[in-house]
Amino acid sequence: MFSAEWEQSGETAAQESIIEQKINDIANNRYAVIDQITACAASTMAGFQAKAKVIKSILPGSVDAFNLTNDSEEIRLVMSLMNDLAKGCTV
Repeated sequence: MFSAEWEQSGETAAQESIIEQKINDIANNRYAVIDQITACAASTMAGFQAKAKVIKSILPGSVDAFNLTNDSEEIRLVMSLMNDLAKGCTV
């Protein structure tokens, strides 16, 4: 029975390692996509709206991660701009 428990524990650790690697791959891919978006200059309203939509989706998480608050003047201003730009965006 001890052997079976040890084997199951090893399988669980291997599964956790696979899941952790998948999460890391997703995070790295996300950052690569954000870098690509950042490198492309928006020159049309559609481009500005697309960037605004991305910022609106990732900024709240960054605010939380860096212990900022959504009530700070700077964050409120950025979110207001993103809301203005993102209006009508379907991307």
